[in-house]
Amino acid sequence: MAKKAGAGRLVMGDLLKQGPRTSFTAKVYDVKSGQRIRTVDVQAVGTDSLSETFDRLARQVLAVPPPAGSAQSS
Repeated sequence: MAKKAGAGRLVMGDLLKQGPRTSFTAKVYDVKSGQRIRTVDVQAVGTDSLSETFDRLARQVLAVPPPAGSAQSS
């Protein structure tokens, strides 16, 4: 379906909730070749950190650095 839509990349993911911990796994694929480009795993403890965790996950999936001056840039 991604190939028919003309997508260059496809992201498939898993979410696993165990008590206060939530684990996110994203697998990035090259649609043309079908090869996995990278796998990203991040974890959050409690719901307060989910937004920050999603930001980290998205940056790693997109392979972009954190903004200058952010806590993640060091």
